[in-house]
Amino acid sequence: MRKPTVDLMLLAVVLIWGGNYTVGKFGMQALSPEVFTLTRFLLVIPVLWVLVKWKEGNVAIRARDIPAFLLAALVGITLYQTLFVASLKYTTATNASLLVAMSPLFTVIVAVLAKQERATLALAFGSLMAVGGVVVVKGAAAGGITFSLESLLGDGLAALASLLFGLYPFTTARLARSYSAMKVTLYTALFGTFFLAVYCTPDLLRVNWIELPSSAWWSLLYAAYPVTAYSLAAWNYGIERLGPARVMPYMYLVPVTAILVAMAVIDEQMNGWQWCGAVMIVAGVFLVRQGPAFFQRRQSRGEAPKQNRSA
Repeated sequence: MRKPTVDLMLLAVVLIWGGNYTVGKFGMQALSPEVFTLTRFLLVIPVLWVLVKWKEGNVAIRARDIPAFLLAALVGITLYQTLFVASLKYTTATNASLLVAMSPLFTVIVAVLAKQERATLALAFGSLMAVGGVVVVKGAAAGGITFSLESLLGDGLAALASLLFGLYPFTTARLARSYSAMKVTLYTALFGTFFLAVYCTPDLLRVNWIELPSSAWWSLLYAAYPVTAYSLAAWNYGIERLGPARVMPYMYLVPVTAILVAMAVIDEQMNGWQWCGAVMIVAGVFLVRQGPAFFQRRQSRGEAPKQNRSA
């Protein structure tokens, strides 16, 4: 698949994840966050299993790779989801979403330290610009950004969740060399669900599913299939093709998309400062994703006329 097509897939993921902030509210009205998360993975695993079996002919993995799958599931599914949900109990959604949106910075920092990426001016400036855009988008909202003693625990949990999601691409890097993105998604979801079930099953069994409103079901289905099945597979495939430091900056676009979806669905408003922040985020993602190649092309075009004149 060509790289521009992969970028389009990732933009679709951004739109889906941004919409989940609004759609997920309907599910949270009837279910606890923990039960909602576990149920969505229980719904999606059979579909992922069938897709992998149909596309690849088998769903087998090597026994020696199970520890790597368990680590990826623990980091990217169980711990990340649990800490993010827990953070919402103790801090504001604004603080949590801002802190989780910082996860690409952790990915870039680790990639540079591990010498998987070269530290460039475009990479550094683009990351800082995107982070600044997230701060402006969130800070210019009606509630603003608040860091109080009451929310300190929640802010810490959200920051830890952000770190884990930033590290998640590195836990799947070795697996991506041996397995397809779809199979990696299947087994991380499967093992992650097992970990979730350890402490969520009693609450799950207490839910009266017959009386669950249709809005909650639609929210669950959206979270299970577009948000989890498609988006996790596309995200893992993007990391496989483009590298984690080039994929993670798309996370910066999620807060903007979340606001746009909320404007269209639940009539939330976005002020001028937030639009400025949105432009900063898009520009920052462009610099991180395309900056080095863009400046290299500009430099090559500038050198070509000089060579012609000297000839």
